Parts: sequence; structure tokens; C-alpha cells
Amino acid sequence: MNKPLAVMVFVSLLLAPGAASAQLAVGAQGSFGDDFDLGIGGRASYDMRQVELPVVLIGSFDYFFPDEDVGIDPSYWEANLNAGFINQVNPRLATWVGAGLNYANFEANGRQVLDRFGLNLLGGARVDVGDRLAGLGEVRIEI
Repeated sequence: MNKPLAVMVFVSLLLAPGAASAQLAVGAQGSFGDDFDLGIGGRASYDMRQVELPVVLIGSFDYFFPDEDVGIDPSYWEANLNAGFINQVNPRLATWVGAGLNYANFEANGRQVLDRFGLNLLGGARVDVGDRLAGLGEVRIEI
């Protein structure tokens, strides 16, 4: 857990209107981190292009399932608030790069071990596969 950088890869399935008609998208996500393996969480994004800003605001919460070492019952979760600059590649594909804030909480045997704020650098892509369904991939590095 003492690694200064944790690389997070998110693969999400958003149940939301397509990018052309939606400002707010909410969905579930699966997460993979180099420190804590697999996690699940929720994600909300707000697309500000309808107010002439090529920006997406992204909030997420992830609960991870770290390996249990002998005598240790670990618990790890994090919350993120990010902003990304959108590049609309075509009507169904958008990419973004951005930055944001991270709050991480790690407990072992019910005792808080880590409680910290950090910075995120991120990039991602969203592909609309229907009117109410989109595939999303995002890579985030926590500093």
C-alpha cells in the first residue's frame, strides 16, 4: 500500500442516454488496481458540452477487495472527483484527458491505517452502443 502511484483501470457499463442527448450519466463500474486487485463501485458524469464547455465532470466511489493476509482483515475504498477535456472523435466515440482529486481510506482489522487525499491523472474513451447504453474505459494514475 505504500506505493506512491496506483494505476487504476476502469471498465464500466453506463446505462445512460447517448452522448449527443445526455448531460448526466450514472452507472456501475468494475475496477482493477495494482495495489488492491478488484473492486466495484458507482460513477456519475456530467457532460458540460451543452453549455459550450468541452468538459466532463466525473465522480466515482470504489470499494476494493484486497487479499487477506494472515491475521489481517483489510478494507479499502476511495472516492474521486475529476474533470476531463472531451475530444469528440465521431458521433459515437468520445475521448478525454483530465485530472482531479482522490480520497483513499484503508483499514486493517477495523483500525484506520491510511486516510489521505491525492491527485489523479486520467484518460478515457466512451463508445455509445445504443440509445441508452455505452461502453467506457478509463485509466487513472493516483499521485
